[in-house]
Amino acid sequence: MDQEAPSTADPNKDDGGGLDVTEGPRSNHNTESSSNLVIRDELNLKEFAMRLLSFPVDDFVNHPKVTAQECLVLCHAALMYMSRHTNPCLRVSTPVNIVGDIHGQFHDLLRYFDGLGQPPATRYLFLGDYIDRGKYSIEVMMLLLCLMMLYPDSVYLLRGNHEAANVCLRYGFKDELYQRFGEEKGIQVLRGFLRCFQWLPLSAVVGRQIFCCHGGISPSFSLPPFLDCDQDACVEALNSMDRPYEPPQFGVHCDLLWADPQHNVIYDHFQITGEKTKINWAPTKRGCSFLFSSEALDSVLQQFGVSFVVRGHQVAKEGFHVLLNRHCVTVFSAPGYSGTHDNNGAVLQIEKGKINPRKPGAFYVLKPVPNKPFDNLFWKG
Repeated sequence: MDQEAPSTADPNKDDGGGLDVTEGPRSNHNTESSSNLVIRDELNLKEFAMRLLSFPVDDFVNHPKVTAQECLVLCHAALMYMSRHTNPCLRVSTPVNIVGDIHGQFHDLLRYFDGLGQPPATRYLFLGDYIDRGKYSIEVMMLLLCLMMLYPDSVYLLRGNHEAANVCLRYGFKDELYQRFGEEKGIQVLRGFLRCFQWLPLSAVVGRQIFCCHGGISPSFSLPPFLDCDQDACVEALNSMDRPYEPPQFGVHCDLLWADPQHNVIYDHFQITGEKTKINWAPTKRGCSFLFSSEALDSVLQQFGVSFVVRGHQVAKEGFHVLLNRHCVTVFSAPGYSGTHDNNGAVLQIEKGKINPRKPGAFYVLKPVPNKPFDNLFWKG
């Protein structure tokens, strides 16, 4: 992915909109203003999911009908569900399909469901970055939140770095909401989504053998409360992290969303003795978090008692990229990303039972659809 970075601006304020996104769940979570958008209705989740799932995969002009009120109702329901029934670190059984970044490419999400099967018959773990770049982010986010609540044993959602106020205000999601619903209603719906994002889990352990997150591992894993822990204690430490929250500029929350693997060995060039020193945690051009080495990853894998890490966060030409002695797998699921790349998209299929760390599963690959109308599907810049 391009070297986007979190803004240093106050994440709780929109430019002129005064977004307050710091509240947790409330029993009467209304979002009323002069446009009178009050959460008072109920939404039939199955009917709504079917409305989106039945949208023609080759219709790049129209949108399925989604109202601002439906967005608010679903965001509130999802927020309450996640606050009561999920932890920051999930445990997921096999078999499962692990899906990387989607970035508003709703038609490609439907193509994956067509090829791999729909929930609940097929289990999915999504690694985040559902929104921005693509102009169907509303549909992607609404469908996945709906399926998560309908089929909690078949659909698991993690948070990506774009599911944060200081990113999605700048890369298309806010603009999409304003364009579809108008500024007055759009800002209320944006506030609803941001509050919902604050409860998304950060990581998952699949079959006790795979650690999954959007970005990568953290140097904080070598410090208390993670120090000298086994897998269960490490998961418990992750689950002790507070929600709701906006991602900080450093620490475990930040690294799970933003860290990247080193593609090449990095050395310290400030050589006093003339010897090269290998750097396990190097600074990144993203402006936050780190690039982690094979040695750093091996230490965390041993500590967590897992065989390898599966993460998203970076464009991969073939839809996937295997690094660091095959212990780090990047999965990127948006083919033809942002309308400016010619990459494939991929999903990692993990089979049922014991996982072979050298060959954990197969990749289901989607090629980009040629000649898609850029202006209808993607935001510029």
